[in-house]
Amino acid sequence: MRNTLFILFIISALFLTGCGANSETNSEVIVERELLEVVLKQFEFDEETLELTVKFSSNLPNGTKLEGLYILDAAAEPLFELEDYTIEADLSQVVFTVNEQLREEINDDEEYHLLLKLFISESSNSELLHNKTIAGSFTDMQEVYSDSSFVSLSASNDPNSYSIELTSANKLTMPDKVFKVEEIEEEPIEEVEEVEETTENEEPLEETHVEESFEQVTATDLKQNFDKLLGKQIEVSGEVTQVIEYDEFALSDTSKSFLVNISDPNNYSSNNAVWVEILESPPTLLEGSIISVKGTLLDTYTYDSVAAGRVTVPFILASSITPR
Repeated sequence: MRNTLFILFIISALFLTGCGANSETNSEVIVERELLEVVLKQFEFDEETLELTVKFSSNLPNGTKLEGLYILDAAAEPLFELEDYTIEADLSQVVFTVNEQLREEINDDEEYHLLLKLFISESSNSELLHNKTIAGSFTDMQEVYSDSSFVSLSASNDPNSYSIELTSANKLTMPDKVFKVEEIEEEPIEEVEEVEETTENEEPLEETHVEESFEQVTATDLKQNFDKLLGKQIEVSGEVTQVIEYDEFALSDTSKSFLVNISDPNNYSSNNAVWVEILESPPTLLEGSIISVKGTLLDTYTYDSVAAGRVTVPFILASSITPR
């Protein structure tokens, strides 16, 4: 009888141990990661104070401390730099002073990026070190950003600390007011009068505006050349399949997001969707609207679909959406 009870006790213990192991396995949580990003929103220049205001948005948590913030030219050389800045809002702004020499050196046709540098350790930005949904350890980050064009990682001697360089996927030109206009006071008055006389009866020339160039792409182009198109200005056309009422990862409170099918214009039945977000003045669209989108291909976006589960699609930050 004792032997029988002992055997039953052993079997019960093994059963409970197996249940515990299964419980631990089932308790593992799959972490959904939000990719780091920064968007350069606007340059504003005050001619009286010679102050350049830079506005940008980022999904870095409020309170994140930056070692440095830089405006880079086309050669990746810093034009402006600021040390020890803290992210305090989804839409941030910093102010730089532009001296006269710098105004002469800035090119009116050059585009500029924004670069953020931050250090993560147990004593600096520790919340990012322990938050795998947005950052995590150096090993966690390497797995995600090893081939990224916008996120660069640098390890340190301490395994629990590393540096991040986060570059904006888009770029902007400087306002016209920044460029120093040559004064014409020294020109002879006679020459000025002659110019006025010769042009007196001529019709004024119409102002010409150089339009931004957007590369027209299709669903096939995005699938085959996604990495080459990252960060570039593109144009797509398609059908609105869903108007997003609430986007928890929206880049601003005023933005609006849509799912757009960009299949062949004669056949919108295939599932070739892109996630489109426009920051300001979104048009009123309905499901089934045919639109043309111009914007920057920033990355990918993952959302939950009732029919297909987790779906990852290209993410376009739109500068304009035109109903067709």
